[in-house]
Amino acid sequence: MKLIEIKPADLPAILAILQEIDYDPHRDVAWLRDHTFNDPTCSPDLLLMVETEGEIAGLCFGCIRDQQGVIKLFGVRDRRRRMGIATALFNAIEERMKQRGVAQIIVGAVAPNYFFPGVDLMRTDAISFLMDRGYASDRQTRVDMQVDLLRAPLDTTEAVTRLAQQGITIRRAQPDEVEQVAAFAQDHFSPAWQQETVEAVHYQPTPLFIALDGERIVAFAVYDVTGAARFGPTGTLPEYRRRGIGQALLRLCLRDIRDRGESVADIGWVGPIGFYARAVGAEICRAFWVFTKSLTESASN
Repeated sequence: MKLIEIKPADLPAILAILQEIDYDPHRDVAWLRDHTFNDPTCSPDLLLMVETEGEIAGLCFGCIRDQQGVIKLFGVRDRRRRMGIATALFNAIEERMKQRGVAQIIVGAVAPNYFFPGVDLMRTDAISFLMDRGYASDRQTRVDMQVDLLRAPLDTTEAVTRLAQQGITIRRAQPDEVEQVAAFAQDHFSPAWQQETVEAVHYQPTPLFIALDGERIVAFAVYDVTGAARFGPTGTLPEYRRRGIGQALLRLCLRDIRDRGESVADIGWVGPIGFYARAVGAEICRAFWVFTKSLTESASN
């Protein structure tokens, strides 16, 4: 068993393992590179894998954000479990973070550029492993939802017409407007949403819709920037809510995804579950817990 720091050349083999552990047809090497080597918070010595008998047996991706250690993703191949591989990975990454003065590690999503909102509740082995290592969860569940695009109501004709009569314009953002919309996301919502939204500039057509009151941006919605066929982030100013703006933006984004040939879309790390269920018939598809561990307590024990 050999502990190795991952190199960019390893990404195709790493991707194959991720697909084996948790298959998603939209993942590719570019997606994986964006979540690892292109993430400035991911130091190369926190991107680890274990080789056994000539093959990659397990992996663990870490980063440090705002002085907090983050395990972005970890996993072990089925046929290599119960060999101490996850233990070796966590021993190494915890020690390296401790040496950098990190006091706490979180296993879960810290936006932007995350893999999953937390540890999937169907992963009994992963949850048991973390608890055995002293990680704790507050058991507040984060969820992803899924939309059947072939059945969802995605027409926006009535809503767009009604909003236009109120002086609200709904349309696709132009490429040269992306930075302005991203700044709106930061000013009114979060820096993480700004970083995710600005990625829309790299896609054609721009996967970003906006609502304007005159020239003023009052709402936005974007897709694909956190993963292919994945909706979000989205936000509407409080004084413009309950007018159907968010629903119209949501449906426009999902219709784009459907019209390019997709039958299913995901909504990641959902807040208003009821809104998405009513608006497009979305259903909860995955549930996650986040885990934390104090490195200072473990050092003193």
